[in-house]
Amino acid sequence: MNHPINDTSGKSQRVFGGQAAADKQTASAKESEQRDLADRIDRQMLEAIAESRSRVVMQQFYQRYQTRLLPFLQRMTPDRSLTEEVYNDVMMTVWDKADSFRGQSRVSSWVFSIAYRACLRRLKRHQVYQKLKDFLSFSAEQQEELAHNEASQLESGDLVAKALKTLPDKQRIVVELAYFEGYSVAEIAEIADCPVNSVKTRLFHARKKLGQYLTTQQGASDYADTISL
Repeated sequence: MNHPINDTSGKSQRVFGGQAAADKQTASAKESEQRDLADRIDRQMLEAIAESRSRVVMQQFYQRYQTRLLPFLQRMTPDRSLTEEVYNDVMMTVWDKADSFRGQSRVSSWVFSIAYRACLRRLKRHQVYQKLKDFLSFSAEQQEELAHNEASQLESGDLVAKALKTLPDKQRIVVELAYFEGYSVAEIAEIADCPVNSVKTRLFHARKKLGQYLTTQQGASDYADTISL
């Protein structure tokens, strides 16, 4: 007697698909918890700097942000000495303006907004890069997805690094904040002090410009695929 064979492939796919979605949600929740914890620590330190003018805490804050802010500044400025100058400018502003932080955003967003403006001032002063255009119409969710999935790929090529350097200052900074720092469109708008739609426009045009640059280079097709939908 022949017995019907149950096809469990569809069920297995649903199970594994559901597990993958659950794992992703768990990882996202853990990341959010870590960011919340880091922000609480940042707030405590900033309060100590503002209220008691603690130089010890300021030194700790200075060291705390080196691992996150320095890589961003190194990609944005042309040489190491300028990177260190900008970082010191940012930390001096934190020291001077700690009492102006209103707590309406993460401390890291506030610090990066200071770094954003410091970068623009320095780049303009040294006349290193061109004028800017504008980039992207992705949603905040898509932006965060791309930031996590593509950051390592974008970092892994001299050609891409050269392509990023062809972007205008504000445009490139927005790309850095989105792809390398993992900020959402809304957070970038806050950092850059501009409308969300402006951030989306900058991302759109910058991504288009990167694609055009990469596709004109010999052997750039693989890199072009990296930043295409």
